[in-house]
Amino acid sequence: MVGRGNALTDLIQFLFDFAFAQGLGIAQISKDEEYRSLADKTRNLIIINTNWKNKAELPFIIGHEIGHLMEGDVGLSYYCGNALTSKERHADLYSLNLIFDYAAR
Repeated sequence: MVGRGNALTDLIQFLFDFAFAQGLGIAQISKDEEYRSLADKTRNLIIINTNWKNKAELPFIIGHEIGHLMEGDVGLSYYCGNALTSKERHADLYSLNLIFDYAAR
C-alpha cells in the first residue's frame, strides 16, 4: 500500500473496502510511473499502478476505475486524467462522490 501518511492510506483502504463490498477485484502493481491504471469489465477488476507519478492522485484514480465498473462501462478503461468523454466524466464524478462519502463520515 502507498506509504504517504495515514489519511491517504485510510482513504485508499476505504475505497478498496467499497470495491470489495461491490464484488470488484483489485490488483495492485508497481510499474513505470507513467503506466496508467485501468478497469477491466470482463474480469470485474481494477488494476492500480501504485508507482503512479502523483501518489496523492491515487485515491481519485481508484475511485475513477471503480466508477467505470459500477457504471457498466464495457471492455478496458485506462485512466487518462482528462474527462474528454461522457464516460470519463461519469467515472470522475463517481470518484468524487466516493471521496465525499469518505470525508463526510
